[in-house]
Amino acid sequence: MLSSKYLVIFGLLFSFCCYNRVEGKLDFVKGLANLAEAVGNLIQVSDDCKYTCRNGATPKENPEHKKTANGCGSYGTHFKIGAVPGATECCNKHDYCYDTCNSDKAFCDRQLEHCLQKICYNLKGKITDKKEEECVTVVQYIFGGVSALGCEAYLKSQKSACTCY
Repeated sequence: MLSSKYLVIFGLLFSFCCYNRVEGKLDFVKGLANLAEAVGNLIQVSDDCKYTCRNGATPKENPEHKKTANGCGSYGTHFKIGAVPGATECCNKHDYCYDTCNSDKAFCDRQLEHCLQKICYNLKGKITDKKEEECVTVVQYIFGGVSALGCEAYLKSQKSACTCY
């Protein structure tokens, strides 16, 4: 049986491909917008992503834990996000948030979204309308992705950042 993560990924890719076939043309920005909408509809998948101690204890900050960040990406995969210049700083803040014991995943994800949106907002008037639309769409895509698919990374970070004794 396929895990829900793989079904979500398949659904996102299928959605992206179908949009372009229906339109009869490839439009990267509109395709990404459709993909972002599909991811947004799946955000409830991660609503229950909360770290708890198996022994029932309240998670406490691990004094030996060192917070880490790896830019935009996870599990050894790094993305250069050209449409959102400076995104790495936002992604690192997101990593540090996940890597803080008892942080709220949804709060961390919203902080990432707001940080990236601020970049797009600050680019207004300095780039073309199409590039601005691309920036906003990529932000929606990233936010949808971390919201729907980031639970495993969040829980892994929480396990390192917290102790359960």
